[in-house]
Amino acid sequence: VHENFLNIVASSPVDTMDQSGTTVSIVYLTHDFVVVSSVGDSRTIMSTMSSPKKVHSIQLTKDHVASDIEEKKQVESRGGFVSAKGGTHRVNGTLAITRSIGDAALSPV
Repeated sequence: VHENFLNIVASSPVDTMDQSGTTVSIVYLTHDFVVVSSVGDSRTIMSTMSSPKKVHSIQLTKDHVASDIEEKKQVESRGGFVSAKGGTHRVNGTLAITRSIGDAALSPV
């Protein structure tokens, strides 16, 4: 998906799409299992009800944000850097998330 998105950006007749990107959460549910996947800061939360008035929530995904130490290590291992800008940690000084679909300028990191 990411590679196809980058191909579309590269073939765009105007330069406006070179700054485009998105995040995504996907949930695949059957009678037997749940598969969850995410990129970026799209959060997936499951709610359960233990009684008519008692609802619990469970976060199923981890946000891929630059302030997370493990995500910062991933960025640095790919040759990028994380800096704090205006109180927000950003990849290469621009994007607050460490993983996305698109964002061609940050694709290598």
